[in-house]
Amino acid sequence: YCPLVFMEESSRNRTPDKLPAKERETLVAICDAHLQTVIRTLDPDHLVGVGVYAESCLKRAVQIEGARAKVSRILHPSPASPSANKDWGGKVTRQLQKAKIW
Repeated sequence: YCPLVFMEESSRNRTPDKLPAKERETLVAICDAHLQTVIRTLDPDHLVGVGVYAESCLKRAVQIEGARAKVSRILHPSPASPSANKDWGGKVTRQLQKAKIW
């Protein structure tokens, strides 16, 4: 969704949802516009968000576009997520199978 990386002075990753409101609003508007263009151009049957944030961005874009794409979510592979630290590949495969993508 957002091809940029934001780093704290400590080298810690700062996710877009943690940016100050004004910066986040500007970034989201640009990323949403691009995502809507991609959805309109490709007209996909299915979209998969990697994590809750990406899923919510996809749902918002699909709704705005009035697209027919089904939106699903898979587990984000973040080291901060205890669920993702064990059998991430197996869990994601099962999520994709449940969504009838795999």
